[in-house]
Amino acid sequence: MQKSQRGVTLIELAITVTIISILAVIAVPSYQKHMRRSHRTDAMSALMRISAEQEKYYFQNSRYATTAELGNPGTEHGWYTLAVTANDADTFTATATAGTGSPQLADLNCRTFQITSTGIRTAIDSADADADDCWR
Repeated sequence: MQKSQRGVTLIELAITVTIISILAVIAVPSYQKHMRRSHRTDAMSALMRISAEQEKYYFQNSRYATTAELGNPGTEHGWYTLAVTANDADTFTATATAGTGSPQLADLNCRTFQITSTGIRTAIDSADADADDCWR
């Protein structure tokens, strides 16, 4: 009589671990890239909100507001720090920069976003990407 074999062999276990390792090496960086891209919406939505608030403020006061006059706005998830710079009576530039300790610091191509009073949207630190890629 022949006994039936139970369990797995060491070779089967090694093959399974190798396959799982290869999948993890491929999947984890892809997932991290996807998450960085999805977190960009935190900056984009906050800048669009600031732009709308600036237009409302301009309509009421005939000038654009400073960061303090807007109530020190922040992003929804806190991944970016917002500031209104280069503002005067007729222009403003709102900037969203990846915050300290934010996972967005790893997003080298799109770390800082800007929008101006004329609606021009740019991304700073984007050596290989243009603003259209960052603002998608």
